[in-house]
Amino acid sequence: MRTALVRRDISRVYQLLRRLGITQKRIAARTGQSQSEVSEITKGRQVMAYDVLARIGDGLGIPRGYMGMGYSPGVAAVGPSGGREDEDVQRRRFLAAAASAVVGATLDFGWGQLGPLRDVASPTPVPGRLGLEDVRRIEAATGALKALDYQQGGGSVRDAAIAHVSWCRRLLSADCTDAVRERLLSAVAGAHRFAGWTSFDVGLADAARYHYVQAVELAKQAEDHGLMCSVLYAAARIELHNGAVNDALKLFQLGEIPAADAADAHAGAVLAANQAWAYGRLNRPDLANTAMARARRDFARAQEYGEPERPSWASFFTAADLAASEGMMHLEMRDGDPFRAIPLFEHSIGLRTGLTARSQTFERIALATGYLRAGDHRLGVPAAVAAVASAEQLQSRRVLDRLTPLRLEAARRRDPDCQQLVHEITAVQSQYAA
Repeated sequence: MRTALVRRDISRVYQLLRRLGITQKRIAARTGQSQSEVSEITKGRQVMAYDVLARIGDGLGIPRGYMGMGYSPGVAAVGPSGGREDEDVQRRRFLAAAASAVVGATLDFGWGQLGPLRDVASPTPVPGRLGLEDVRRIEAATGALKALDYQQGGGSVRDAAIAHVSWCRRLLSADCTDAVRERLLSAVAGAHRFAGWTSFDVGLADAARYHYVQAVELAKQAEDHGLMCSVLYAAARIELHNGAVNDALKLFQLGEIPAADAADAHAGAVLAANQAWAYGRLNRPDLANTAMARARRDFARAQEYGEPERPSWASFFTAADLAASEGMMHLEMRDGDPFRAIPLFEHSIGLRTGLTARSQTFERIALATGYLRAGDHRLGVPAAVAAVASAEQLQSRRVLDRLTPLRLEAARRRDPDCQQLVHEITAVQSQYAA
C-alpha cells in the first residue's frame, strides 16, 4: 500500500482496499466520487489532478505526506521516488527541473506525465477538433479570472482556476492544425501558470510548484520563451516570499535566458527589479542598486519601443510596480533608509487604480511599516489601520503574511495605538489561519 501511495497509483490503492473487503460503494462515499468512477479507477483509470488526489487522500484518512503532497503531523512528505522530502528538497527539485527545461533537457519531475487530464468532476465531452477561436476563448477565460484575482485575491478564484485548467488539459487530446496546437499549448500553460499563482496566493506552495512544472514544460513545447520566463518569475516569487532568497535569485536569473530569447525588455525589467528586492533582503546594497539600475533601464527601453508585436507577459508591471520594487529594496535592507522607501510607496499608491487592489494593499502595508520605522506615528498608525482594513477585504494568504513586518514594527513601540495595532493584526492573521 505504501508503495502505491508513493507512486500516487490510486488504481492500485483501490484494488488493495477491495481485497480487504471494502466495497466500491463505501470508497465512493468516503472520497466523494460516484461508484462508477471508483470502478473505472479500480480498472486502471489514472488520477492525476492534484485536488482530486487530495480529496481521495483526505476521504480515506491518508496523510498527504504519504503521497508527497504536503505535510501531516508526524509524517514527512514522501516524493514519487519514495524518499522523504522537506520544503528545501522540494524547492531544489523545482529549481533543477526549471533549469533542465530552460537549457533544453527533457523534463522529468516525477509529478505525473503530461497528457489529457481526466476530469472526474465533469463529464462534458471534449470537442473533436479545435480552431483558433476555441483557443481564444481559453485565453479570455484565463484573463477574466486574472482580473478577479487582482481585485479580490487568489482565494476568490482558485477553485475556478483549478477547474479551468482541468478542462484546458483535456483539450490537448483534440485534433487541430499545427498552428492552433502551438497556441493551445501556450494557452494551457498559461492556465496552469495562473492556477499556480492562485495556489501561491492562498499559501499552497507545493500545489503552486506542481502547476508551474506543468506550465514550464508546455511552454517549452510551444517554444513560448516569454511564457517560460513568466513561469520562472512566478516560481521565484514563492521562494522570495518564503525566505529562500538565494533560490529565488537563481530562478530570477534563470528567467533571463528565455527573456533574452524573447527579446523582451519589459520582462527583463521585472526580473531585474525583483532581483534588486532580493538583494535588498540579503543586505547587499551594491548588487541591489546595480539590479535596480538595470530594471530602470530595461523599463525605459520597453516604454521607448512602444507596443510590441506580441504583448509581453510582463505588461502588468507598470511604473507603480517599478517604484514599489525599489521601495521594497530599501525597506528590506538591514541598514536601509525608510526615508528613501516612503516616497516610492507614496508614488506607487498614487498611480494605482481599483483594478489592482492587492498590489495597492501590499504597498499600503509597506508604507505604514516605513512610517513606523522612521518614527512617524502620526502618519504611521492611520496608514497601518487602513492597510489592515484593505487586507481584510482580500482572500490572500500572501497579503496577511506581509502584515507580519508591520506587526513586528508596531510591537517595538510602547504607545497604546501601536499595541492596539499589534492586537488587530494578530487577530486578522489568526482568523484566516483558523
